Amino acid sequence: MTYDAIFDEAFRSQPQEHSLEITSVEGTVPGDVDGTFLANIPALLKVGNDELHFFDGHGMIAGVKLSGGKARFQSRFVKTPVYLEEVAAGRQTRRRVFTNHPSRLKNVFNLKFANPASHDVYVWRGKIHATGDSAHFQLDPRSYDTVGQERWGLPEKHQMCLMPRRDEHARRLVCFSIKPGPPVDEVTFFELDEQGAAHHHVSTRMRAAPAFIHDHAFSEHHYVVVENPVKMNLGAALLGTRPTYLGFAWQEGQAPALHILPRGKGAPAPRRVDLPAHVRTVFHIINAYEADGKLVVELPAVLAPVRFHALYPRKHRESMGLQPEGELKNVVLRCIVDVESGALQTEELGSMLGDQPEVNGAWHGKKARHAYLRTPASDGSEPDPSALLWWHGLTHLDLDSGAHQTWSAGAMRFCGPPSFAPRQGATEEDDGYLLAHVLDARRKTTDVVILDARDVKKGPVATLHLGQQLPGPSHNAFYPGL
Repeated sequence: MTYDAIFDEAFRSQPQEHSLEITSVEGTVPGDVDGTFLANIPALLKVGNDELHFFDGHGMIAGVKLSGGKARFQSRFVKTPVYLEEVAAGRQTRRRVFTNHPSRLKNVFNLKFANPASHDVYVWRGKIHATGDSAHFQLDPRSYDTVGQERWGLPEKHQMCLMPRRDEHARRLVCFSIKPGPPVDEVTFFELDEQGAAHHHVSTRMRAAPAFIHDHAFSEHHYVVVENPVKMNLGAALLGTRPTYLGFAWQEGQAPALHILPRGKGAPAPRRVDLPAHVRTVFHIINAYEADGKLVVELPAVLAPVRFHALYPRKHRESMGLQPEGELKNVVLRCIVDVESGALQTEELGSMLGDQPEVNGAWHGKKARHAYLRTPASDGSEPDPSALLWWHGLTHLDLDSGAHQTWSAGAMRFCGPPSFAPRQGATEEDDGYLLAHVLDARRKTTDVVILDARDVKKGPVATLHLGQQLPGPSHNAFYPGL
């Protein structure tokens, strides 16, 4: 199959919602895991004849409930204003960050982007939340019906972080907001308790406006966010000649920067620490913790700019003269920061390629040994292999030794990111399972695989056949007891 033929299968829209028992299972569903595996999937990628970049598709929350050795699947679209508007109109009506409006004139001086709520999913205060940068949308945990919006009381122009992290020990949701520049963006960290009250407001200024930041992490005494070394061509964005994301230009001689902010009283003032010069892009952070009086941040670092050309539909790539990126190279870095002085040491943890990392959620903010990532693990049989599209495998990375073991789903089978599901009653960090979606482009269907987290290379202990095809998830997570 050609690149475009594989793309068309891997990113085929799924406009239908479902609710069904999963009866087609290979292997045995573990009886010692109870909870729901939630994914936010950009599932509607074509509205009428208008095709969207993968990151601009309409968000669908898909859940697999595991309990008593049985499984149930349920999916519902996030009923955002733009979803309701575009489904009713049968066409794209709003500009996106990656996808311009089909009418060029409607992009001119239009920086009010639609929010399809298709990035991440988290559970807080009894509700499922689907994330977008202008608002998060609340869903009922039983029906998945959209019941409201969440703005955390922020001013209208402030953006919300796409990936809040739960501190399971403090029982807090760790968040940040962005106050747009000029002259530069300002990021404010805060925490929400289970009653909705906010704590620990602390702010710092980025290098640019708009700042290119994505993920964040926390330790006992610090917050961390990574800013990538880019500048926006505001003229092109305002005139609508290109999608806004393509207006980012990576700055030569600059590396991503760690912005470190104090968490509570007594920690040092905010500090910026630049990563090594060969690092070009950082999207996600594995974890952050403190050891020997220093802050340790572990993350996958890409050694090139990332433009996501490979995730554009064929007609968009052809009209803009874009080529799918070749395979990207990255390293997993351990960054050891003396926050008082700003001194940085780095260590490379193995040579494996992967991203969208996961650790046991109970280890967020403290030293974890076990990380899980999705990886290309390609056999080279697809044309024009790209790390942005051909994610075949799941990897367990030992953060102490750098050793890793990988399971590959095989050619034409594409893995979503892994989520860790603890075994009921478990007390050890790696005692549980890995769950991930696998899209089979030949069979035109999606499965959910369950692997033993302690023996990933052995492959699935159970494969759940959903009986329908879903595009790959943006992000996902497992919530015990949900």
